[in-house]
Amino acid sequence: MRKLRNYLSFNAEEFFRNKEVKFIDGTANEDGLKINAIIMDDRTLYGKDANNEEVIGVNAMEKFKIIVPDAGKELLKQFKLKDTIELYDFKESKVWGTYSENLTVVCKVRKANAQRQQS
Repeated sequence: MRKLRNYLSFNAEEFFRNKEVKFIDGTANEDGLKINAIIMDDRTLYGKDANNEEVIGVNAMEKFKIIVPDAGKELLKQFKLKDTIELYDFKESKVWGTYSENLTVVCKVRKANAQRQQS
């Protein structure tokens, strides 16, 4: 069978629910921001392994990319290395790579303690 990945869905909101994400760096261009981030803490329960042991936190210290469309340098200036960030208003998520080991998320980003904006 071919193209089966086209029918897999990734729930970014659920995936990031129990994770602490840190800002690494980013660049701005006419299309928006491209941010490199890392999952510093992963408290997600991923089920049980072959030994019937709970699997928790398998994505701690994993890097991924965030794309923030229509955002510019002003937003980028708000972040510095190791700032805890919150991802919200997810538009698209793409799991990619030979072993589906990479993640790119299209969403909005703010500092974790920032007051929630009204959408």
